[in-house]
Amino acid sequence: MPSPVKMPKIPMVLEQHRVAITPMKNKYRIGSTMEFAGYDTSIADARLDLLKSSAECYLHHPHTTPIEEKWYGWRPMTWDGKPIIDRSPAFENVWIAAGHNMLGISMATGTGQMIDNMIRGQKSQIDAAHFRLSRLCKTKI
Repeated sequence: MPSPVKMPKIPMVLEQHRVAITPMKNKYRIGSTMEFAGYDTSIADARLDLLKSSAECYLHHPHTTPIEEKWYGWRPMTWDGKPIIDRSPAFENVWIAAGHNMLGISMATGTGQMIDNMIRGQKSQIDAAHFRLSRLCKTKI
């Protein structure tokens, strides 16, 4: 949606309502619901209304009109909640950075730094072994 008159300067998570606010240059996003609905591609208006009403509890100008885009995306998830950050076992020039569950945006910079270090052959400040693809497989890859 367009930016409200009084827009937050930084992204925030409204933890009690599980809502994320993302201010952008000329736009504003309210998001962060998760539904386990298989491959259903519909977006329930009731869920969008819940996001807007939740933002009303915290912000002076919680939403604007028109809503420019209603969007959803698949969330790549792993069974243990940790992302996969590793080199592909099938292709030497392919790197994997996926499965961040609901933390993709907040973990993006750290993941990007880890992938950069791995590609350059440099040691990362975080032990990459915790994020290897092989941890999810019964047989070694």
